[in-house]
Amino acid sequence: MISSFTNVSLLFRNVGVFAQDTWRIVPRLAFTYGVRWDLDSAPSSLNGPAIPSVTGYDLNDFSQLAIAPPGTSAFKTTYSNAAPRLGLAYELAQNQDWGTVLRGGFGVFYDLVSSETGNVLASVVPPFGAQKFFRGTFPFTPTQIAPAPIHRAAASHSCNAFNPNLKLPYTLEWNIALEQRSADTRPYPSRT
Repeated sequence: MISSFTNVSLLFRNVGVFAQDTWRIVPRLAFTYGVRWDLDSAPSSLNGPAIPSVTGYDLNDFSQLAIAPPGTSAFKTTYSNAAPRLGLAYELAQNQDWGTVLRGGFGVFYDLVSSETGNVLASVVPPFGAQKFFRGTFPFTPTQIAPAPIHRAAASHSCNAFNPNLKLPYTLEWNIALEQRSADTRPYPSRT
């Protein structure tokens, strides 16, 4: 099998804004809160073939699935990707030589679509690539091992495209920790 890939340069437009504040409720309890907002637009091609987009996408009925007209965005941009972050820190024991703090936090983290774009581009189907299979014995002839031609409008048994209703994936993360501090900063005793 011989695979060919075409060169393409992509434009990614991502914006992230973050705001955070800390409120000390009582001297031993601090509450940290914030929010991050992410905007991840559909990537576009600067040179080379455009990223394919589809219409009629329905997981229950593929009969209406078709390649969208050129220039159609690969997916709709979502503007509601607000990701809250919360944290608490409570000082359990106050001592100048020894302190104990209980911390906990929660946050929502959105991922970018950049990695999925790589999966679409790494395919060996038109318009980004092509494959050809051959039979023969070693040594192969130059005709047998010539790269497969890439035809932008070629019919293919598969197509890699984004879900036009794509929503950014997100992760819910939380943590809890007990932190023990010591003011003893003496080095370990040396062995003599």
